[in-house]
Amino acid sequence: MTFFDGKFPFRQPDYPYHLDYATFENWLLMHKDTLKHISIGDISQHSDRRSFNATLFPHLEYLKLSRWQMHGARVEFRTEDADLIGPRLKTFCWDFTGDFGNAYVWWEFGKAEALWLEKFAKEAIARKAVLQTFEILFDPDRCSTVDAVWPWDLMDDLRERVFRPNAMDFVYATQ
Repeated sequence: MTFFDGKFPFRQPDYPYHLDYATFENWLLMHKDTLKHISIGDISQHSDRRSFNATLFPHLEYLKLSRWQMHGARVEFRTEDADLIGPRLKTFCWDFTGDFGNAYVWWEFGKAEALWLEKFAKEAIARKAVLQTFEILFDPDRCSTVDAVWPWDLMDDLRERVFRPNAMDFVYATQ
């Protein structure tokens, strides 16, 4: 593992053993007082789907996590997801790009993902967290359309209902 300026880019889709956030957190704990930025892709296809615990890292300001490492195929906000809100976390990035080489399609951001984001943002608001920016990395194959809710309508709605009224930034690619 290589550290550079407090940033730790970790992306190892071919790791042959079971790896989960709990193990990964233990590896990072020796850097808990210096870690400011972390981007974690898919660390295992066989994870227990427990959320990363950002509260363990008091100086963490930026956290990027793979959507596919969280909750598996079905996403719903769980109490432990609030642990993603570290004490100094300013930016949370939810990455839908799929590190294991799987193509992704536009309906993979749906009502369940929008509801998860809304509950996550409301938890940050209730805690009076410094979390200010929510980023969504979502730019799927536009040819893969079916009759479903257009994801950018959901994102626009979230921005207007939840983020703007609370002076939070919500960043995502537009269609």
